[in-house]
Amino acid sequence: MDVLAAILTCSLYADDALVRAIVDNAHDNPFAILTPEIEGGGEGETQPRDRETALAKLEELTGRGDRPLLGLMQVPVAWASFFGREPQELFDPCVNLSIGSAMLSEFDYACARGIRSHSSGRTVGSPARRPCATLRYAEAVGVPELTTVVTLNLRYQRPDSSTPSAAPIFSSALDQGPWGARRMLVLTDRGVLDQASRGGRSPSDAGGGGNAS
Repeated sequence: MDVLAAILTCSLYADDALVRAIVDNAHDNPFAILTPEIEGGGEGETQPRDRETALAKLEELTGRGDRPLLGLMQVPVAWASFFGREPQELFDPCVNLSIGSAMLSEFDYACARGIRSHSSGRTVGSPARRPCATLRYAEAVGVPELTTVVTLNLRYQRPDSSTPSAAPIFSSALDQGPWGARRMLVLTDRGVLDQASRGGRSPSDAGGGGNAS
């Protein structure tokens, strides 16, 4: 999965670098499951790498009363219901990024407005937006150390690039991945997308060829 393409396509927050830094904490694994109630957040455990294993782990954790964080943006199960989604849908990269980034946008708005923090009862004032939004997100998911991790990720983040065809909402008809043709939002021909990434020029146009009529 091309994580950058997923972020550019599905994120609802303007700061793509911050979203990427949060995703890095899940090691780009859409099936990641973290458990704040367990010391270390469960990071030392073997993480699921497929949907079936992730769903079984989710059922086990929720069955014993844990509140796991799911997927790329470590989204709490409770957030899914805010957007009319089921918890298992948080393993879909685009759904996860959309919900996580929507909440991040809400926290950023609160920071910009200097709204009183519900968790601490203090006024945020006008700090730099990125640290403030990161802090609020970390507090909301119950992982305070996420602020440090994100800060380090941002410091060492490297530029990346991607093409439209790598985004999770696009797929060729033969794609059978867990978020491929069976679950996509748009079905289109990959050749069309590749052409679009070249600015709409066909291979023959790019080579300057073609027969005059």
